[in-house]
Amino acid sequence: AAQSRGNAPAYKYSVGRDWLTVSWVQYASTVQAAARALIALGVKGGERVLVIADARPEWSVVALATQLAGGVVVSAFSSSPPSALVSI
Repeated sequence: AAQSRGNAPAYKYSVGRDWLTVSWVQYASTVQAAARALIALGVKGGERVLVIADARPEWSVVALATQLAGGVVVSAFSSSPPSALVSI
């Protein structure tokens, strides 16, 4: 799907007062690179990857990369207390 959409905007995000645009090709490339990194770190099919983050574009990159690597995404808010993360 990303290849067919090419350089069309996938999403925009703000940095200070500026808005930056990421194309579908850039998005796919970033997700694939992150998936390769997860695999290199030892993530195997079916393993859980905990993502502790606020709602940011990086969250979706890591979530999709985890799925591409065969892992299972588990998410938590960055404000979650450590005691809540122990049971995940």
